[in-house]
Amino acid sequence: MRRHTLSLEEAINNFDVADTALHTLRNLTKQKELTLHKANIASAEANVHAQLGSLRVEQERLKFIQEQITNCTIKATAPGQVVYANETDIFRSSSQSQFIVAPGATVRERQVIIWLPNPNDMQVKVAVNEARVTAIRLGMPVSIRVAALPNELIEGEVTKVSEYAEPSSFSTGNIKKYATIIKIKNPRRHVHRFGHDAGRRGRSISEK
Repeated sequence: MRRHTLSLEEAINNFDVADTALHTLRNLTKQKELTLHKANIASAEANVHAQLGSLRVEQERLKFIQEQITNCTIKATAPGQVVYANETDIFRSSSQSQFIVAPGATVRERQVIIWLPNPNDMQVKVAVNEARVTAIRLGMPVSIRVAALPNELIEGEVTKVSEYAEPSSFSTGNIKKYATIIKIKNPRRHVHRFGHDAGRRGRSISEK
């Protein structure tokens, strides 16, 4: 009988311990865990909103970059040799800075960056001294000597004489010079590369 009484007391004690543990779980641990989980959920939701905001910003930046790449993509309208439209003329005024096509160079809207010269229609632009420009006439035959071909004369004719003087620079002083365009005859026979120096009086060989 005593052994059964002890077993009953032990069972009651175990029940009380379990009931206390259950009460603690329901009224203390549960609330603590719920509060912790709610805080974690709120933190995760805030992080999701922040990441979505960053995603939208990056998507807009990606769209802008793609538009810039599209705007900066140049497609040739015809096959041929590409020539950089460098502006290094010695006759440019001191207020006009030179422009060289290179990575990182700043360009303005609608600025010419490259040329696709027509090898069948080439010309030379020459700056003629004001003392001699009155002797120039349209259709006048011209012999051109190119620095790259010192032993060869290229035949051409005057197609245009500017009515206005070129901008002066420090090197030209107060001497006025007028741009004169000379069309090259049989350019394929003489010109294999574009942009040759046409001598001290000339500027360069280019597309008409």
